[in-house]
Amino acid sequence: MMSILKGERRVYLHVYLKMLDVLGVSDLAVMSKFSNQPDMVYKAELYMRLVSKLDTMPTEVLENILGIVTGMEKQDKFVCKE
Repeated sequence: MMSILKGERRVYLHVYLKMLDVLGVSDLAVMSKFSNQPDMVYKAELYMRLVSKLDTMPTEVLENILGIVTGMEKQDKFVCKE
């Protein structure tokens, strides 16, 4: 946690959301701080909607989604940075 707070370690959105949940902080309250960055808020909302659906999706569907995303990366349709 200290390395995250010091900026020495990257935090992925799913980890960040889990941290908010453990701390009892509303993700909407945090997102309101990004109100001047509507693109970032929209992407975060899309990500959260997708993640909320993952538990109910069959493995085959998840594999298909991953295949589509991987194929798009290979075609340079978008760049995915980790």
